Amino acid sequence: MKIHLSVMVMCFLFVAAGTLMPQEVPPDRERIKDRIEMIRMWKMTETLDLSKEQGDELFSSLQKIEDRRRELFDERDSLLRQLSAMVKEENPDEKILKGLLEQLESLAGDLEKLHEEEMKLVKSILSTAQHARYIVFKETFDRELRSIIRDVRDRPPRGRDPQPRNGRQPRNGRQPRNGRPPQRF
Repeated sequence: MKIHLSVMVMCFLFVAAGTLMPQEVPPDRERIKDRIEMIRMWKMTETLDLSKEQGDELFSSLQKIEDRRRELFDERDSLLRQLSAMVKEENPDEKILKGLLEQLESLAGDLEKLHEEEMKLVKSILSTAQHARYIVFKETFDRELRSIIRDVRDRPPRGRDPQPRNGRQPRNGRQPRNGRPPQRF
């Protein structure tokens, strides 16, 4: 099943990566996110053996949590950009730095509370065995997705010399073969 998931996600991302190559039209990131979310829901339903009622309740609630998580991460990214700009200044304003740091700490707390809310929700909807499978599924799916995205990013653009981007070794430490990411089987 792990191989099946890896192959399916990898195929999807290879197709999606083609849309991320330089083109006249900017990539449709929302469409790609929606597809990944659809695959996640499908695989989660299959892995957890969810009933229709469980799936409906779980996915609608998880979507709200995920939307809030994205908002918090967007806010966090904005604060980190501001902080990065401030520390590059010769004499950054201490008050502003402290304020940014406090906001980052507050966001970290909000993210932790959101995670706790997610776990309570999952626990209330799923059986103990389904809850355990959810934890394993989430970790495995996210890890594999990050790995596949890393491999796709490290793949050289089509029609170019198969050198890693910026002349660096790929993040996974492996040299691409024929300009393609390593096989994961």
